[in-house]
Amino acid sequence: MIWGIRNNIYWAISFILTLCLFASCRVNRPDNVLPPRKMEQFLYDYHLAQSMALDLPSNERYKRELYFNYVFQKHGISKQDFERSLVWYTRYPHEFSKIYDRLNKKAEKERLNAAKEVEKIEKKSYSVLSGDSVDLWYLNKTRIFTVSPALNKLTFTIPADTSFRQCDTLTWNTRATFLGNNTDSVKPSVYLSFTLHYKDSTSTVDTLFTLSGESSLKIVTDSTQKLNRVSGAINYVNRTQNSSLFLLIDKVSLMRRNMKAR
Repeated sequence: MIWGIRNNIYWAISFILTLCLFASCRVNRPDNVLPPRKMEQFLYDYHLAQSMALDLPSNERYKRELYFNYVFQKHGISKQDFERSLVWYTRYPHEFSKIYDRLNKKAEKERLNAAKEVEKIEKKSYSVLSGDSVDLWYLNKTRIFTVSPALNKLTFTIPADTSFRQCDTLTWNTRATFLGNNTDSVKPSVYLSFTLHYKDSTSTVDTLFTLSGESSLKIVTDSTQKLNRVSGAINYVNRTQNSSLFLLIDKVSLMRRNMKAR
Protein backbone atom coordinates (compact mmCIF):
# COMPACT_ATOMS: atom_id res chain seq x y z
CA MET A 1 0.00 0.00 0.00
CA ILE A 2 2.69 2.44 1.09
CA TRP A 3 4.86 1.37 -1.84
CA GLY A 4 1.98 1.99 -4.23
CA ILE A 5 1.45 5.50 -2.87
CA ARG A 6 5.19 6.23 -3.11
CA ASN A 7 5.25 4.89 -6.65
CA ASN A 8 2.32 7.12 -7.65
CA ILE A 9 4.01 10.15 -6.08
CA TYR A 10 7.23 9.32 -7.95
CA TRP A 11 5.45 9.18 -11.31
CA ALA A 12 3.49 12.34 -10.52
CA ILE A 13 6.70 14.23 -9.72
CA SER A 14 8.35 12.87 -12.87
CA PHE A 15 5.39 13.96 -14.96
CA ILE A 16 5.43 17.48 -13.47
CA LEU A 17 9.20 17.78 -14.02
CA THR A 18 8.77 16.70 -17.64
CA LEU A 19 6.08 19.33 -18.17
CA CYS A 20 8.32 21.98 -16.61
CA LEU A 21 11.16 20.93 -18.91
CA PHE A 22 9.01 21.31 -22.02
CA ALA A 23 7.65 24.61 -20.77
CA SER A 24 11.17 25.95 -20.22
CA CYS A 25 12.13 25.04 -23.81
CA ARG A 26 9.12 26.75 -25.31
CA VAL A 27 9.54 30.31 -26.58
CA ASN A 28 6.89 32.55 -25.12
CA ARG A 29 5.87 34.88 -27.95
CA PRO A 30 4.10 38.10 -26.85
CA ASP A 31 0.57 38.65 -28.16
CA ASN A 32 1.66 41.79 -30.07
CA VAL A 33 4.22 39.81 -32.12
CA LEU A 34 3.11 38.23 -35.40
CA PRO A 35 2.76 34.41 -35.25
CA PRO A 36 5.36 32.50 -37.31
CA ARG A 37 3.00 31.59 -40.17
CA LYS A 38 1.61 35.11 -40.47
CA MET A 39 5.14 36.52 -40.31
CA GLU A 40 6.19 34.09 -43.04
CA GLN A 41 3.30 35.04 -45.32
CA PHE A 42 3.92 38.74 -44.78
CA LEU A 43 7.69 38.49 -45.40
CA TYR A 44 7.12 36.62 -48.64
CA ASP A 45 4.92 39.41 -50.05
CA TYR A 46 7.17 42.05 -48.50
CA HIS A 47 10.26 40.73 -50.30
CA LEU A 48 8.34 40.51 -53.56
CA ALA A 49 7.38 44.16 -53.12
CA GLN A 50 11.03 45.02 -52.46
CA SER A 51 12.14 43.26 -55.62
CA MET A 52 9.50 45.03 -57.70
CA ALA A 53 10.36 48.41 -56.14
CA LEU A 54 14.07 48.03 -56.84
CA ASP A 55 13.36 47.21 -60.49
CA LEU A 56 11.40 50.44 -61.04
CA PRO A 57 12.99 53.00 -63.36
CA SER A 58 14.32 56.14 -61.70
CA ASN A 59 11.38 58.26 -62.81
CA GLU A 60 8.91 55.89 -61.09
CA ARG A 61 10.62 55.46 -57.72
CA TYR A 62 7.72 57.28 -56.09
CA LYS A 63 5.67 54.10 -56.54
CA ARG A 64 7.80 52.19 -54.03
CA GLU A 65 5.71 53.16 -51.04
CA LEU A 66 2.57 52.09 -52.89
CA TYR A 67 3.92 48.55 -53.17
CA PHE A 68 4.76 48.35 -49.48
CA ASN A 69 1.49 49.97 -48.39
CA TYR A 70 -0.40 47.36 -50.39
CA VAL A 71 1.39 44.54 -48.55
CA PHE A 72 0.59 46.06 -45.15
CA GLN A 73 -3.04 46.49 -46.14
CA LYS A 74 -3.28 42.97 -47.57
CA HIS A 75 -2.13 41.40 -44.30
CA GLY A 76 -3.91 43.88 -42.05
CA ILE A 77 -0.86 44.95 -40.05
CA SER A 78 0.94 48.24 -39.44
CA LYS A 79 4.60 49.14 -39.91
CA GLN A 80 4.90 49.25 -36.14
CA ASP A 81 3.55 45.68 -35.90
CA PHE A 82 6.12 44.51 -38.45
CA GLU A 83 9.10 46.31 -36.89
CA ARG A 84 8.17 45.12 -33.39
CA SER A 85 7.89 41.54 -34.65
CA LEU A 86 11.22 41.75 -36.49
CA VAL A 87 12.97 42.94 -33.36
CA TRP A 88 11.49 40.05 -31.35
CA TYR A 89 12.37 37.39 -33.93
CA THR A 90 15.98 38.57 -34.17
CA ARG A 91 16.28 37.90 -30.46
CA TYR A 92 15.35 34.28 -31.21
CA PRO A 93 17.42 33.44 -34.31
CA HIS A 94 16.31 29.80 -34.21
CA GLU A 95 12.68 30.84 -34.67
CA PHE A 96 13.66 33.36 -37.36
CA SER A 97 15.75 30.77 -39.20
CA LYS A 98 12.80 28.37 -39.35
CA ILE A 99 10.68 31.08 -41.00
CA TYR A 100 13.33 31.80 -43.62
CA ASP A 101 13.96 28.12 -44.22
CA ARG A 102 10.30 27.79 -45.22
CA LEU A 103 10.47 31.00 -47.27
CA ASN A 104 13.56 29.80 -49.13
CA LYS A 105 11.96 26.43 -49.87
CA LYS A 106 8.86 28.17 -51.22
CA ALA A 107 10.92 30.58 -53.31
CA GLU A 108 13.09 27.76 -54.66
CA LYS A 109 10.02 25.70 -55.55
CA GLU A 110 8.54 28.62 -57.49
CA ARG A 111 11.89 29.28 -59.16
CA LEU A 112 12.10 25.67 -60.33
CA ASN A 113 8.53 25.81 -61.63
CA ALA A 114 9.38 28.99 -63.51
CA ALA A 115 12.53 27.33 -64.85
CA LYS A 116 10.50 24.46 -66.28
CA GLU A 117 8.20 26.91 -68.04
CA VAL A 118 11.19 28.77 -69.46
CA GLU A 119 12.66 25.50 -70.73
CA LYS A 120 9.39 24.67 -72.46
CA ILE A 121 9.24 28.04 -74.16
CA GLU A 122 12.91 28.57 -75.02
CA LYS A 123 13.89 24.89 -75.35
CA LYS A 124 17.03 25.36 -73.27
CA SER A 125 18.20 25.02 -69.69
CA TYR A 126 17.21 27.82 -67.34
CA SER A 127 20.73 28.07 -65.89
CA VAL A 128 22.54 28.23 -69.22
CA LEU A 129 22.42 31.70 -70.68
CA SER A 130 24.53 30.89 -73.73
CA GLY A 131 26.61 28.03 -75.06
CA ASP A 132 29.50 28.80 -72.75
CA SER A 133 27.92 30.59 -69.76
CA VAL A 134 26.50 28.73 -66.75
CA ASP A 135 25.15 29.78 -63.36
CA LEU A 136 26.96 27.70 -60.70
CA TRP A 137 25.23 29.18 -57.65
CA TYR A 138 23.79 26.31 -55.59
CA LEU A 139 22.47 28.06 -52.46
CA ASN A 140 19.26 30.03 -52.02
CA LYS A 141 19.24 33.25 -54.01
CA THR A 142 17.57 35.26 -51.25
CA ARG A 143 18.74 35.65 -47.67
CA ILE A 144 18.24 38.12 -44.81
CA PHE A 145 21.03 39.09 -42.42
CA THR A 146 20.74 40.47 -38.88
CA VAL A 147 23.09 41.43 -36.04
CA SER A 148 22.69 37.94 -34.59
CA PRO A 149 25.91 35.85 -34.87
CA ALA A 150 23.78 33.06 -36.31
CA LEU A 151 22.43 35.24 -39.12
CA ASN A 152 25.13 37.79 -39.97
CA LYS A 153 27.35 35.71 -42.24
CA LEU A 154 27.18 33.38 -45.22
CA THR A 155 30.05 31.32 -46.66
CA PHE A 156 30.18 28.94 -49.59
CA THR A 157 32.69 26.58 -51.20
CA ILE A 158 32.64 24.87 -54.60
CA PRO A 159 35.22 22.12 -55.32
CA ALA A 160 37.03 22.52 -58.63
CA ASP A 161 36.04 19.19 -60.13
CA THR A 162 34.58 19.44 -63.60
CA SER A 163 32.83 22.76 -62.93
CA PHE A 164 35.82 24.92 -63.86
CA ARG A 165 38.36 25.17 -66.63
CA GLN A 166 41.49 27.19 -67.24
CA CYS A 167 40.85 30.79 -68.27
CA ASP A 168 37.32 30.75 -66.85
CA THR A 169 35.89 34.16 -66.03
CA LEU A 170 33.86 33.89 -62.83
CA THR A 171 31.42 36.65 -61.89
CA TRP A 172 29.65 36.63 -58.53
CA ASN A 173 26.57 38.87 -58.71
CA THR A 174 24.53 40.04 -55.71
CA ARG A 175 22.06 42.74 -54.80
CA ALA A 176 22.02 44.23 -51.30
CA THR A 177 19.17 46.13 -49.69
CA PHE A 178 19.60 47.75 -46.27
CA LEU A 179 16.34 47.71 -44.30
CA GLY A 180 15.22 49.80 -41.34
CA ASN A 181 15.70 53.39 -40.22
CA ASN A 182 19.18 54.22 -38.96
CA THR A 183 19.55 57.43 -36.94
CA ASP A 184 23.13 56.62 -35.95
CA SER A 185 26.02 58.31 -37.75
CA VAL A 186 27.61 54.88 -38.23
CA LYS A 187 26.13 52.99 -41.15
CA PRO A 188 25.79 49.21 -41.44
CA SER A 189 27.84 47.72 -44.26
CA VAL A 190 28.25 44.50 -46.19
CA TYR A 191 31.61 42.92 -47.01
CA LEU A 192 31.89 40.41 -49.84
CA SER A 193 34.97 38.36 -50.65
CA PHE A 194 35.52 35.91 -53.51
CA THR A 195 38.59 33.64 -53.58
CA LEU A 196 40.21 31.13 -55.94
CA HIS A 197 42.30 28.49 -54.15
CA TYR A 198 45.24 26.91 -55.97
CA LYS A 199 47.76 24.40 -54.62
CA ASP A 200 50.23 26.99 -53.32
CA SER A 201 48.42 30.31 -53.63
CA THR A 202 45.10 32.14 -53.60
CA SER A 203 43.59 34.98 -55.58
CA THR A 204 40.92 37.19 -53.96
CA VAL A 205 38.64 40.04 -54.96
CA ASP A 206 36.44 41.82 -52.43
CA THR A 207 34.26 44.86 -51.88
CA LEU A 208 32.69 46.81 -49.02
CA PHE A 209 29.69 49.10 -49.36
CA THR A 210 27.07 50.84 -47.21
CA LEU A 211 24.41 51.72 -49.79
CA SER A 212 21.78 49.46 -51.34
CA GLY A 213 22.55 48.30 -54.85
CA GLU A 214 23.97 45.59 -57.09
CA SER A 215 27.53 44.30 -56.97
CA SER A 216 29.67 42.09 -59.20
CA LEU A 217 32.98 40.52 -58.25
CA LYS A 218 34.88 39.22 -61.28
CA ILE A 219 37.97 37.03 -61.36
CA VAL A 220 39.74 34.93 -64.03
CA THR A 221 41.21 31.51 -63.27
CA ASP A 222 44.95 31.14 -63.79
CA SER A 223 45.94 29.31 -66.96
CA THR A 224 49.18 28.00 -65.39
CA GLN A 225 47.86 26.61 -62.09
CA LYS A 226 45.41 23.92 -61.15
CA LEU A 227 42.38 25.24 -59.30
CA ASN A 228 41.40 23.37 -56.12
CA ARG A 229 38.26 25.19 -55.05
CA VAL A 230 36.31 28.44 -55.13
CA SER A 231 35.02 30.09 -51.96
CA GLY A 232 33.27 33.26 -50.91
CA ALA A 233 31.67 35.03 -47.99
CA ILE A 234 29.07 37.68 -47.19
CA ASN A 235 29.48 39.50 -43.88
CA TYR A 236 26.88 41.91 -42.52
CA VAL A 237 28.76 44.45 -40.39
CA ASN A 238 26.42 46.40 -38.11
CA ARG A 239 28.47 48.23 -35.48
CA THR A 240 25.41 50.19 -34.38
CA GLN A 241 24.03 47.02 -32.73
CA ASN A 242 20.58 48.28 -33.67
CA SER A 243 18.61 45.04 -33.89
CA SER A 244 15.94 46.64 -36.10
CA LEU A 245 18.40 47.11 -39.01
CA PHE A 246 18.59 44.27 -41.54
CA LEU A 247 20.30 43.36 -44.78
CA LEU A 248 18.55 41.59 -47.64
CA ILE A 249 20.70 39.85 -50.25
CA ASP A 250 19.00 38.62 -53.42
CA LYS A 251 19.55 38.17 -57.16
CA VAL A 252 22.58 36.00 -56.41
CA SER A 253 24.35 34.22 -59.25
CA LEU A 254 27.82 32.81 -59.92
CA MET A 255 28.38 32.91 -63.66
CA ARG A 256 31.13 30.90 -65.32
CA ARG A 257 32.16 31.94 -68.82
CA ASN A 258 35.02 30.41 -70.77
CA MET A 259 36.25 32.52 -73.67
CA LYS A 260 38.18 29.58 -75.14
CA ALA A 261 34.85 27.89 -75.80
CA ARG A 262 34.11 30.44 -78.51
